[in-house]
Amino acid sequence: MDSLMKGRKWQSAGISGDRTQNVLWRIQNGGYEKGDPQTITIAIGINNLTAGDSPKEVTGGIIACANAASIQYPNATIILSGLLPAGLEADNPLRMKYNGVQQALRSAAGGFPTNVKYVDPTGWFVGSDGTLKADLYGGDHLHLSDKGYKVWGEIIAGLLK
Repeated sequence: MDSLMKGRKWQSAGISGDRTQNVLWRIQNGGYEKGDPQTITIAIGINNLTAGDSPKEVTGGIIACANAASIQYPNATIILSGLLPAGLEADNPLRMKYNGVQQALRSAAGGFPTNVKYVDPTGWFVGSDGTLKADLYGGDHLHLSDKGYKVWGEIIAGLLK
């Protein structure tokens, strides 16, 4: 990531297993504002789906995180992608829930604070046939591979230019 973020200070605040409520709490109470971030990327929600939360609940949690970040960091640009695609095939139940979350985020995007920019990551990780780009994921079709993280990092770095 350092090679992609040349000239920028960066920090990852993600913790394995996080759900939207964990990130929301850390945004509100974690003290990250002391670093005065210029850019924040929010990608959260898959662990909520795998734990059984509905797409509506997950969307609400993601929006709460974006709104809280906008309040806590009013001078930061917030890139909101929600969760990343999961489930190998287009008809995988997890993918269908993912699609519901992204549709709801797209619908809500016009109401986000001005410093929140919604970007849909589906096209970055899903081929034209609806199948995940397998080389960007591990065997569980949930976690990115090293190549997937590199692709994601390059896209985010490009959004910051």
